[in-house]
Amino acid sequence: MQDEPGPGDGITFFVRSRPASANNSRKPRYRSKMVEAARSLMTDRTLLPGPLYARITWIHFRPREQDVDNIAKPLLDALREVVYEDDRLIEQCLVTSIDGTDLSTSGLEPTVADALTRYLEEPSDHLLMVEVGRLRSTPQPRTGPPDAPWNQP
Repeated sequence: MQDEPGPGDGITFFVRSRPASANNSRKPRYRSKMVEAARSLMTDRTLLPGPLYARITWIHFRPREQDVDNIAKPLLDALREVVYEDDRLIEQCLVTSIDGTDLSTSGLEPTVADALTRYLEEPSDHLLMVEVGRLRSTPQPRTGPPDAPWNQP
């Protein structure tokens, strides 16, 4: 498991794993994988101060049988005291499920796109990309899909 630095003052890491849901019996092993990946990026850093955002991307190469709304809690709980003091510091969270057979790296920071491309070279049914960083502005209410022109920075 190789991790890459994320953009700005946050972290981005990849883990070959199907996400655990909030009521899944795999949580202890899953938690260990998340902690190991995040800890390797945080060795010489202090815990990230809030407010924070989290972006969780689940890339799968088989039809998914899991709801995306159950993915965030176990992952964010696992990162407490490793990446941030408490997951209450996360004010914005986006969880995305992507069919890996129709994937593009355009729009990603170049180092993250390169890392993702390297991860995809090795076969795996599931890949999680997790990014946590400082929010640059206060979240505001929005309507419509996140990729709508009026929701772009």
